[in-house]
Amino acid sequence: MGWPRHHGPDDLDRVLDTLPDGYVVRPVGDARFVLGPTGAHVLALDDGGADVPRAVGLLASVIRSSLADQVAWVPFVHALLVTDRDEPCPPATCVPPGLVPSVLLEGPALLRPEDLRRLVASVQAGALDDLGAVAPSPRSTATHP
Repeated sequence: MGWPRHHGPDDLDRVLDTLPDGYVVRPVGDARFVLGPTGAHVLALDDGGADVPRAVGLLASVIRSSLADQVAWVPFVHALLVTDRDEPCPPATCVPPGLVPSVLLEGPALLRPEDLRRLVASVQAGALDDLGAVAPSPRSTATHP
């Protein structure tokens, strides 16, 4: 089932807190937006429900649109579902909990420093502040013993 049965939002935040300088992490409801040289990502914890992959995909799209209202060029925002699922979960990409740092840090720098500065300034100016209602939220713990 979903990662929250074994790890929760605090565990994800601890991992994201270890990202190096140059990465910005912002909560958007129960999801996390991560912006850095390797791109823009939205991460959500899997609660095992069928709707979470679609919800994190929608949030990624909404975030990209919100940033595009502020900045002329916005990269693709990757929807990542932190999960131990074995099957694909489109439109999100499944990421095992232990691979979260690798997914965010490895790979080429996709954002030029000036583009990253503009995007970070937009986020710091509040471009994501009202998007929490779009973010996926875990199902009640009453349904997950």
